[in-house]
Amino acid sequence: MLGVARKLFRLFGLIRQLPEAEPFVDRLRRASRTTLLWLLITELLEIIQIYPLKFFIDGIADGRGSNYLAGVVVVMFGVDVFVRIAANFMHRARHRIDFQQYILLLGYGHTKQMTMDVAWHMEHGTNEKESLIGKNLEKIDNLVSGILYQGIPLTIRVTLTFIVLAIIGPIFCLLAVLCVGGFVIVTGINRPKIRALAQDFHVDWREMNERGTELSTKARSIKQFGIEAAVAKEYRHFLESCYQKDVSRNAMWRRIQRRPEYVLMTAFIAMYGLLAYVFSDGSQIGTVVLTSTWVARIFINLYQFREVQRNIDEGTSALDDYIDLLSTTPDIRQPDGPIIPPHPSGQISLQQVSFCYPGNHEPTLVDLDLVIEAHTTVALVGPSGGGKSTVVSLLTREVDPTSGQVIIDGVNLRSYDYDYLRQKTVGIVAQDVQLMDMSLADNIRLGWRHAPMELVQQAAERAYADNFITKLADGYDTRIGENGVRLSGGQKQRIAIARALLRRPKILILDEATSALDAHSQRHIQATVDREIAARESTVIVIAHRLSTVRSADVVVYMEDGRIVERGSHDELMELDGHYAAMVKAEIGQHLD
Repeated sequence: MLGVARKLFRLFGLIRQLPEAEPFVDRLRRASRTTLLWLLITELLEIIQIYPLKFFIDGIADGRGSNYLAGVVVVMFGVDVFVRIAANFMHRARHRIDFQQYILLLGYGHTKQMTMDVAWHMEHGTNEKESLIGKNLEKIDNLVSGILYQGIPLTIRVTLTFIVLAIIGPIFCLLAVLCVGGFVIVTGINRPKIRALAQDFHVDWREMNERGTELSTKARSIKQFGIEAAVAKEYRHFLESCYQKDVSRNAMWRRIQRRPEYVLMTAFIAMYGLLAYVFSDGSQIGTVVLTSTWVARIFINLYQFREVQRNIDEGTSALDDYIDLLSTTPDIRQPDGPIIPPHPSGQISLQQVSFCYPGNHEPTLVDLDLVIEAHTTVALVGPSGGGKSTVVSLLTREVDPTSGQVIIDGVNLRSYDYDYLRQKTVGIVAQDVQLMDMSLADNIRLGWRHAPMELVQQAAERAYADNFITKLADGYDTRIGENGVRLSGGQKQRIAIARALLRRPKILILDEATSALDAHSQRHIQATVDREIAARESTVIVIAHRLSTVRSADVVVYMEDGRIVERGSHDELMELDGHYAAMVKAEIGQHLD
């Protein structure tokens, strides 16, 4: 239990290092101290509460009379009232701990996930991340409750009982010490096996929850293919296999857990034999009852401690997962001494840039040299896998180059103020639009939370989104559901474009921005893109396969296998009659077909 307590201190120490978390952790610490104080008072009063029972029984045996017995009952009642008052204060403090702990673990667990870089999110799937925070939180809550409200009270209870027994019956105190010592030794010998079983259970439990979450999140796709029954059957078979595995695991766990019980069974027999030997003359009946009650209390608490230990074992693995998350430092983070360019304009330079994703043998980019002048438009084209999207990831600093430098406005991105880069410098409209379950207006102003409504509407009009928004019953106040489930693909894309235009970034990246639009909407969006290009307010980087999006670019860069194969204007590359010209002719041929 001490080892787990150290892990808990480490966990909340890690949380305390996160932004604005220190006051919450301090408040939790104060609430914990208050709770422990009332726990101690409550347990002490419960020990005292038993003692008047001796005088009551002795009073009956000695024929003390009703007045004496009534006085003892009043004392017992008074102690009981104090116990209940102390317990009430303890439970009030406990409630504060429970909720504050939940806020810290849930809130800062998700906070930490959001600070992790893209590589971490690629390694850990959505279901795994949901299980890490949501499912593990429940186990950690049980662990903390087991320690704070069972383990510590049991320890206090047993310790206080030892002290009392040492005063009224040292030989019974010795018996209790031997019992507890034997119980601890046998339990300690079996701890590695119990811990291994708990870890094995935790792995299965996490996989069950991850698969269940995936079924919930992918239900729409499953229904579209009409495979609900097949997928459900596979999941049930998986759960059945987990159940069969757990049957044997639980049987082994119970065999191991029974071993300490033999110590307690022996101790009970020894206690009653010792009571019969010491008080065989029939005197001090109250002392017999009191002593047997206190000794039995110790033994019963040891039984209860086994359940506490189980919660601790199951929660320790979840605690380790949380500690691993909070102790992981993202590779992409705010640099020491961040720099903001004094006159940002959107000039970009990639110098000998190479990049290879972790675990890949082949690099995605190889010795890339590219200069993009401020307020110009560059189109990145080429086959899939050529490295276009990786260039975007480098410019938004989702990843850092394996070698070489990415420079914006004369500042290496490794030194560039990370927050300023994302909030002010770069705006992106990605092919995979991510929307929040909030109103349309709030989705548009996601990057500028307090943008005036007038500017929100202007951005929507420029993105040709105002046309459909105003037809909705609640207009801009319409909630769109999880990831915009109530919108079509084209509507979602237009909201994403409006969101980017609202911020007026120095660098505007359009990653297949019109790919999800119908021909009618695409014409309007293309007009918006053309206006942005003509206005020269931003450096525009366009990634597209469609020829109409590329024609108006100042420079077209054709990429293949992570290298720049051709660069020049549309007309220049068509005259070159190389890779780009072949791509254009192929697209024109498709349209003619």
